[in-house]
Amino acid sequence: MAANRGVEMDVFTVIDRGSGQKPFWLKVGVCTVNKDGSFSVQLDAYPRDGRLQIRARVPAGAVEVRR
Repeated sequence: MAANRGVEMDVFTVIDRGSGQKPFWLKVGVCTVNKDGSFSVQLDAYPRDGRLQIRARVPAGAVEVRR
């Protein structure tokens, strides 16, 4: 895991909008990989349902494809 040290990821909460609409991904913080492979998470907001999604950061200007 040392190769990933210092890597930053984004932390999201996924909000279900119902009525057949796509869920809304709201960024609520960042996550960093530490030297020992553990994670440090800093939240700017708390998710209502207590669930978080931690995803690799997508470079600015890049197109992300979700399946």
